[in-house]
Amino acid sequence: MKSIRIFILLISLSLILSEIDHLRSQFYTLEDFQKILDNTYWIDKVQLENEGSNEIVVAVVDSGVDSSHPLFEDISIDEGSDSLGHGTHVAGIIKSIMESVKIIPLSYYQKNSRGIDNLRRSNRALKQAVALNVDIINYSGNGPSYSKEEFKILKAAEQAGILVVVAAGNSGRRLGLKKTYPCSYKLSNIICVGATDKNNKKVKSSNFGDPVHIFTYGKNIKSSFPKKRIKLMTGTSMATAMITGVLAQAMSLKKLKPKIIKNKLLKSASYSARGGFYMLNSKKLVKEF
Repeated sequence: MKSIRIFILLISLSLILSEIDHLRSQFYTLEDFQKILDNTYWIDKVQLENEGSNEIVVAVVDSGVDSSHPLFEDISIDEGSDSLGHGTHVAGIIKSIMESVKIIPLSYYQKNSRGIDNLRRSNRALKQAVALNVDIINYSGNGPSYSKEEFKILKAAEQAGILVVVAAGNSGRRLGLKKTYPCSYKLSNIICVGATDKNNKKVKSSNFGDPVHIFTYGKNIKSSFPKKRIKLMTGTSMATAMITGVLAQAMSLKKLKPKIIKNKLLKSASYSARGGFYMLNSKKLVKEF
């Protein structure tokens, strides 16, 4: 069983590494970062028009967050480093959508560690998120095999009223008979996210099919990166962060049970007949809250 889970963690690492695409541009102030975001194609399309007063806490279970980045200077972070950059990029997308969101980075991946050690850290990070009673867990890891321990933790999150937004993966596969976890767990609090380009066409690498609940932008996404940089990434993790950011905004208006929030998200989604999937529709979603 341990060898299977190590394989899953390697698949998870492959997902993360496949999404990093370095840009040469650098910036050093929050104002610079905001100017860059103003020129992105996605921010105005996904961001809700209204935001409420409820404090929303999001656990980003990933590679960590670089707390020295201008975007995170107002956040108290215990794990304030990110050698890979993926977690910093994901957290930047979430915070770009909802500036007031509280980010708690829970790092599970370390580049030079053994697979079994990364496995232990993954479960520990998820357990910690549940213990902290966060509102949303944003999680990029996935793999083809069922894990009893992982299911147990995510079931505890369901019982605690915590949403878990997860990436569908970047293998370009149709899911259904072929499982990917945590997307394929039958839990009411899990939202599985696929990626599209700016024309609402599925990104070639994005997984799709039955367990993937919703799609949104995930191609050529600019966001924060360690050492005060900005990077361009493509993948389902970027789309996952967008869904997390939008749902954080919605929950700031009204906190509801995960199952209800998930139903509202899917009810408000727009169906793509060409793609055969549902896409985020922020304008309709905000009316549900």
